[in-house]
Amino acid sequence: MNVLDDRSVSIPLANVLAGAFALVLAAPMVLLYGRVAQESILTVLDGDPGWGTITAVIAGILGGTYLHELIHATSFRRIGRASKAAVGIGVHWKVLTPYAWCKEPISAAAYRWAAVLPGIILGVVPFLVSLIVTEAWLAAWGIFFTLSASGDFLVLWLIRDLAPATWIIDHPSRCGCAIVEGGVEP
Repeated sequence: MNVLDDRSVSIPLANVLAGAFALVLAAPMVLLYGRVAQESILTVLDGDPGWGTITAVIAGILGGTYLHELIHATSFRRIGRASKAAVGIGVHWKVLTPYAWCKEPISAAAYRWAAVLPGIILGVVPFLVSLIVTEAWLAAWGIFFTLSASGDFLVLWLIRDLAPATWIIDHPSRCGCAIVEGGVEP
């Protein structure tokens, strides 16, 4: 496989850049919820949460994080038509960064869908529903998982100029991908 161009950044740099994306995303979401609900999203912190609530929040974060990566992996398989053996989920323990990977080339169009779907499904949609039902916990969930997708939004930015039929493959050790030669349009 001939690599034509690298569209990746180091994982520590990706975390910094994703943090910048997160700040840009979080502020308007928090302000919008406050304006629509006529209450601060910080009402989720009111009162003594107790161990049951703390346990539920931790379980929600861990389960949601796994689901986020599972959506990536499923999208690589279903939209990108990658083989089961080429797709997986893991964690970069040194920087506490979960990830999904695809070891086969897929089209940039499929890669974009695989990158954006977790943020939409777990973040944007619950946040929009929270604006309708004015539920601070649901807004917090939506904001958290939209922000959790900020690394994915960084990858979308790295490949923003690629034609949909461009073949790309996940970088094996960095955040992003490489443009590769060849392949058959899925």
